[in-house]
Amino acid sequence: MRHGQLARELDTKRLALNPGDQTKLDLTFEISQLGWVHNKMKSYELAIEEYRQVIQIRTQLVREDPKYAYTRQRLAYARIMAGEILIPLGRWSEAGSEYRGALEISTSLLQANSSDPELPG
Repeated sequence: MRHGQLARELDTKRLALNPGDQTKLDLTFEISQLGWVHNKMKSYELAIEEYRQVIQIRTQLVREDPKYAYTRQRLAYARIMAGEILIPLGRWSEAGSEYRGALEISTSLLQANSSDPELPG
């Protein structure tokens, strides 16, 4: 856990120096790892807070570059994880919303890949 927090701090400092998309995406991986650890420790409220941050940042990245499939895939994954975490909290409606959002992203990626061979998968 300590290493994950340190990595998050380092990526936050990197973001201040270089606010590019890759740095933002890197930061989301650190936050996501902390969320995963909190989920495994059954600290669901902390885990969902972290995944909400991940979803917020990745949503912004997708809005800035909607054709970049990798970021969209990573956003879908974060939404699946958020749904998984919301279930033990009894927040069924929110979990369903996250799962539907992930399904919508995944479906759009499949449709784009079938119609646009140039889109990176």
